[in-house]
Amino acid sequence: MLQALKYDIASHEKELLTILTKLSLSIKEIDLVCGNPASDCKGGCIRRLLVKHLRLNGYDAAICSSSWPTNGKVAGGEYEYIDVIAESGFSNDRLIVDVDFQSQFAIARPTHSYATAMKFLPVIFAGSPVKLEKVLKSMAEAAKLSLSQNSMPLPPWRTLDYMKAKWLSSYERSFIDTSDRIRKGPGNSQWRERVRKKQCVEQLRHLKLCIAAEADKNIVSKPSSADRNRMMYLANNRRLQTGSPYFEKLKALASEKPE
Repeated sequence: MLQALKYDIASHEKELLTILTKLSLSIKEIDLVCGNPASDCKGGCIRRLLVKHLRLNGYDAAICSSSWPTNGKVAGGEYEYIDVIAESGFSNDRLIVDVDFQSQFAIARPTHSYATAMKFLPVIFAGSPVKLEKVLKSMAEAAKLSLSQNSMPLPPWRTLDYMKAKWLSSYERSFIDTSDRIRKGPGNSQWRERVRKKQCVEQLRHLKLCIAAEADKNIVSKPSSADRNRMMYLANNRRLQTGSPYFEKLKALASEKPE
């Protein structure tokens, strides 16, 4: 199920994923500017930069802030992600984008089957709400089974209803001003700012490494011509080339002529 969903990608989804990969790899650590000093950034600076550059590239992209009240066993909360209104034929499709997708499904002591399911999750998710709901259902069932086999309870934040609330509940769309730089807000503690930025820097590094690892898994089979530009970009990205075993293989495959 998850494997089929991962490779069932519409052309406009693949195009968006390609540019998201390029933009994610191009972000420099010095560019990260955490926002409101009164709260944790949690990668918000990365999302803001991606939205800004997506809009500069002509995409109708925005930051989406979702929130939901406590309802029965589902605790209230809030979450932040990106969405893009993409043209598809004669209609516009709303694509949900999450650049920290895999970590949202981490559980304690995962079984082998759950760890395998995690490997089929994309590093960057970009897909329709319908596609996302299918992924959430599969992962919620897998998490419940994994925890049950280890005689562990299912945490409320890993239930299907809670996961659906994060991405599929009511949301507010906010835009980034592309005509101006994202300015640093007033800080009340230099130490807190350094700690917060360090967390976002680590998240950015983790994102880049995961993109490289995902590319390494995907080149087991010969790439299609549509994927060649993405692979060449990865291979030539100097910030990830040092000490990484992936890129000579990427460059060789990217240089191959399609059959």
